[in-house]
Amino acid sequence: MTDVRRAVGRVLEVLDEDDDARFFGESEATVRELVGADQVHFVPFDTFHAAPSYLLQFTHERRLHQPLFVAATERMQHGGYIDTEIFTSAQRDRMPLYAELLRPLGLRTQIVHLVRFRGRAVGVVHANRYGARGTRFRSSSLGRMRAVVHLLGAALVARRQAPPPPGIVALTSREAEVASLAVRGFETAQIAAHLGTSTNTVRNQLHAVFRKLGVYSRLELANLLLGRSDTAADPNVLMGRSLLQTFRVDHARPT
Repeated sequence: MTDVRRAVGRVLEVLDEDDDARFFGESEATVRELVGADQVHFVPFDTFHAAPSYLLQFTHERRLHQPLFVAATERMQHGGYIDTEIFTSAQRDRMPLYAELLRPLGLRTQIVHLVRFRGRAVGVVHANRYGARGTRFRSSSLGRMRAVVHLLGAALVARRQAPPPPGIVALTSREAEVASLAVRGFETAQIAAHLGTSTNTVRNQLHAVFRKLGVYSRLELANLLLGRSDTAADPNVLMGRSLLQTFRVDHARPT
């Protein structure tokens, strides 16, 4: 396994890459070495770039994600979890997500960690180990991942420089937030609870989103937003760049 300081340095080296594929590939390789995973998926919520098929299906099908959301909600408030620390392997394997999607892949254990920026989840990292004889992740692995996910969150936001595709009417900040949650599979009541508002308000906001974007369903909305990025003038983007500069300066200081 690589050490945390070296992992931070590797991520900083690829922040200015124009090629998203190399940025995500290098970031995934860094996390893979950091925690000793067989495979890592680093997926932004706004584009679902290079998301594995199991994650896309999990996002859009309530019967797959609802049992896990119930079990993992408290852990996710702290950023992430190791699946075998929440429930036993037998309990986990009875869940539809594992029984139908992950167990056939040979998954042994998994770390799931939200990537946050300024308190908002902007992506997720999945670290997987496969094979019946593979060792399970330990709590120390989760701690090592936490050491770099804050940097990944700032990096993810800072890289959102492309303007939205032509023809897309700008959404209000609340409409964009509602649309993002809907694309991630949240039901209307869950969105309302998350935002501290009523279900009727959320329905009205979703209708406004559909009308502005010319779509008629959540699935059409998801397909439309998969390739959308925020503008470079977004204050979160500017804040992300500022934080990354701080990371660079701190990392350059001798220890």
